[in-house]
Amino acid sequence: MFRPWTPPLLVCALTLVAGCDRREAGSETASVVTTDTAAASAAAAAGAVPLSTNSDEARGLYLEARAVAEQLRAHEGRKLYEQAAAADPTFAMAHYQLALNSATAKDFLEHMKEAVALSDRASEGERLFILAADAGGNANPAKALEYQEELVNFDRLPSNPPAAALVHVTPKVRARSGDAVFADIAANWQMASASMRQLLAARSVAYFHVLQPNQYYSTRVFSDAEKKLAFNDASPFKSGAQAGYPYLEKTLEAGALNAVHVFDGERTPVYLDDCCHYTVAGNRLLADFIARGVLASRGPWARQ
Repeated sequence: MFRPWTPPLLVCALTLVAGCDRREAGSETASVVTTDTAAASAAAAAGAVPLSTNSDEARGLYLEARAVAEQLRAHEGRKLYEQAAAADPTFAMAHYQLALNSATAKDFLEHMKEAVALSDRASEGERLFILAADAGGNANPAKALEYQEELVNFDRLPSNPPAAALVHVTPKVRARSGDAVFADIAANWQMASASMRQLLAARSVAYFHVLQPNQYYSTRVFSDAEKKLAFNDASPFKSGAQAGYPYLEKTLEAGALNAVHVFDGERTPVYLDDCCHYTVAGNRLLADFIARGVLASRGPWARQ
């Protein structure tokens, strides 16, 4: 599972199957730029999500930042978002993007606090984006879901070319089934890891991508007692892990740490539930595996 904030010396991502769909070309929603409340309301009623800024310079920087970020040049994108926020200090979405592109919890919280404080000046769509992210960042998933459900109202907005979209609202995705779903999940997962690596490399932060073990995709021999704890045919995690892990293994980038089989030789229990969580012994085995991988890699910690 991915930890969004870690100390700035080392980042290690542990990953499970996660369903995140890509936008299809031409499916982004329309938006306009306005600082007038009445104009914003009229624009929203006409089927557009206004981006609230009083600066053409800030708007241009924001658009450039988003275009750069979508090319996985996250560090360059963040610098442009910083310039956009400097050009218009009341630009809520610039702070929102800075929060989402933060490398530390402190940075995230500072920018999210600023975005929330400015959200009353923003359009309704922007406000909901900001409040949903803030609720999620403060461990309030129920409230985050409430805001996200309100955003569904924007799902019917007319399509427009990506260059004209200032705020993206994910539309209904194309129908997929079977292997195509998991192939796309793995591709998105790989892109997310590449983006994280680039973002951190620009800050001289080491990044290690780890594919963690899962009992539903394993060659390990389980005792009868552990089977009762670790396996459940009705588990909502079982089918996704079984179908998705082969794609994750195939997609895992060079240099990543594949820990899928790290428990294979262990006979003491390593799983404590039917999802993916480990006993103390399991956590130690995984931690030792990661530590060996880090020490064997290039870096100031490398053995001389």
